[in-house]
Amino acid sequence: MSRLISATALTIVVLCAAMTVVSDDNTTLNSMNTELDRDIKQLSLDNFEKPYFIAYTVEEDEGRFLMGRFGALIHDQPIRERKIYADVRVGDYSFDSSMPVRRDFDSDDLFNKSYQYISAPFESDAKALRGMFWLMTDLKYKQALTDFMNKKMQAVRKIQMPEEKSDDFTREKPLLLSEPPLSVELSKEYFADLVRRASKLLAEYRGITESQVSCRYVTETQYFISTEGARIVTRNLYWAFSADATAHAADGTPLGDSVNYYARSKEGIPKDQEMMESVDKMAKELLTLKDAPEMEPFTGPAILGPTVTGVFFHEAIGHRLEAHRTRSDEEGQTFKGKLGQEVIPKFLDVSDDPTMLRAYGSDLNGYYKVDDEGVAAQRVNLIESGVLKDFLMSRMPIPSRNKSNGHGRASIGNHPTPRMGNLIVTAHNPVSRKTLEARLIKLAKAANVPYGLIIDTAMSGETSTDKFQFQAFLNRPILVYRVDVKTGKRTLVRGADIVGTPLLSIKNIVAAGDDYKVQNGYCGSESGFVPTSMVAPSVLVRQLELQRSAAKPSRPPILPSPFEK
Repeated sequence: MSRLISATALTIVVLCAAMTVVSDDNTTLNSMNTELDRDIKQLSLDNFEKPYFIAYTVEEDEGRFLMGRFGALIHDQPIRERKIYADVRVGDYSFDSSMPVRRDFDSDDLFNKSYQYISAPFESDAKALRGMFWLMTDLKYKQALTDFMNKKMQAVRKIQMPEEKSDDFTREKPLLLSEPPLSVELSKEYFADLVRRASKLLAEYRGITESQVSCRYVTETQYFISTEGARIVTRNLYWAFSADATAHAADGTPLGDSVNYYARSKEGIPKDQEMMESVDKMAKELLTLKDAPEMEPFTGPAILGPTVTGVFFHEAIGHRLEAHRTRSDEEGQTFKGKLGQEVIPKFLDVSDDPTMLRAYGSDLNGYYKVDDEGVAAQRVNLIESGVLKDFLMSRMPIPSRNKSNGHGRASIGNHPTPRMGNLIVTAHNPVSRKTLEARLIKLAKAANVPYGLIIDTAMSGETSTDKFQFQAFLNRPILVYRVDVKTGKRTLVRGADIVGTPLLSIKNIVAAGDDYKVQNGYCGSESGFVPTSMVAPSVLVRQLELQRSAAKPSRPPILPSPFEK
């Protein structure tokens, strides 16, 4: 199961204080190198294989988290943490201890399970840091030996056809990169005041029963070294603002909406007036939605707004282009063997470019310079004119691809797998929104349905890619309008989710607009939560299916809010 979470569903957050982060790079890197050299030379267990590859990662975060409700702060917390991770492999590049979907410390040993990563000291204490890597490497080596034996056992039982044979780990030129420390000047007081004002604004709206506002800022330094010779220090800024609100319909169904902003640079942080106006607009839309009629199950034509299209392609196509899914017997392998074949309409292209920092006036949350396996980020043209051209690749090759394209990603403590960064959907010969709406009416009449749909915004989505579940996806829209075929009148409705099978749903797209927008968020999968972005236009879908949402009615607060006048 893979899941995309916009800041709508992710509790996003916070922060900010004037600060300059200066890490002791030499002590950190020298400690990592010293222990790495010792382990690769000396680590062994009688009658078992020695490691052939070891990589160490240190992730260091400094920043602040602020959260407010009802006009006051409920959290004002500094962020300062260091985590370490080790990748230890036994065997060789052609056959090693890695798994298509690795489940680290998959045993009954609770001690081992608690050490997917280890918290490390901030002090410049070389031996303390070495001690952490010594313990982590020992645990990872023992797990690698167990995985290696299990994998050999599986190889005895499984028949592998020659055309399916590929190595387990790609050979890559080791990258040497050292970025200077980031000096970030952000005022905690400024963002604390923004959180207070935005949370008070939501509290004063009659009919909003739950609300919170948060802001988060983190400067991340990541160190990566490997026995292949990679030596990498990268710096990143992550800033996020979220305002979440809930109201209840007359039948007790809870309805949620949110405003979310992300920035990867100081210049990308919006003005507070823009954020306050967006929070106010969201609150008014939510209260209008509260009084909207419930949507019945529907099958018919629809226009998806740009951000909805982004989530749509992320779930239906993006996850199925992650190359490791073509290797695992547990996966549905949707696009296995389809290179060079038409898989979506010819007027659409799909690419992924994590090297892009900005697009259409917004920072892209999926931006990064180096992936979590030490490979430089690269643009990948996945689908051109509807034809499948490539996959998202980590260092786990597939028969048709034996090199990474810089998409091996993971949150700290998880083994990297191919993941999206900035997924970009591009249309040939786009049309105006007015033209899309005119064609929507024509399609609805041809389908003999009383209305078509315009779906402007979506909260989040999820999909299943394994063969033991249905090959389907689900998107959770927020603003959905019925457009009457006869009068053109729009009616806001609530309580429906977009569902469908991926290939059929995408092939039902018949036109695309020229109104590109950015949707930022976080995506959760087997390698953890990673920041992602989608860039896409509106699209017209010949047939889309909506089902009733699973939200359960509940009684709102009995007394009115003390903020109500």
